[in-house]
Amino acid sequence: MGTGETAYPGFHAMVVSALTGHGDQELLEILPATTTADRVALVGMHDWTDPMLPAIADEWGLSVFSPGALRSTSAPLLDWLGDTGATNVAMHFDVDTIDAGELQLGLGADLGGLTTAEARRVVADIDGAAEVVALTIAEFIPRQVMHLQQILAGFRCSVRGPEQTPHDKPTLDGTGLSHPGTAASRQFARPLEGPPTAQ
Repeated sequence: MGTGETAYPGFHAMVVSALTGHGDQELLEILPATTTADRVALVGMHDWTDPMLPAIADEWGLSVFSPGALRSTSAPLLDWLGDTGATNVAMHFDVDTIDAGELQLGLGADLGGLTTAEARRVVADIDGAAEVVALTIAEFIPRQVMHLQQILAGFRCSVRGPEQTPHDKPTLDGTGLSHPGTAASRQFARPLEGPPTAQ
């Protein structure tokens, strides 16, 4: 829900702004439609990345449900949904809403978010109360894959079956699949451009 005045300049961080008609005018002109802020809820919000954002949410009339409000029940969110009168719901799952103390999926290590069980319950409860017409997922950073690529980038190996000659033995590539190759070892995984930036 960033804007042109908030600290982070990336358009991908301004989706809520655009959806509610507060975004960049050139972008708004190409959108097929927008919605009003009172029909948008920020669920599981627990780490405002810019100190301006809480005031903006309040000014626009966005509803914010902290993890603490949903620990034992989804009732506050379901009550809000019922008050909107909406029967169709589009959900956007930002993995940063999950407590990094249980599972770090996003770029930052944000503690105090929803547990995975709580997130599943909230989504199931919404699905029971309305028709979910869309579900998107964002901010996933495959740390383990990135670090594994770095390790494998230094591996050079080839695999040969008992009936194969050095000329036709299969080799392993970055996909993890074997295929015919030559006697020369092939690099196991292509190196990344520099070290992983995820922490």
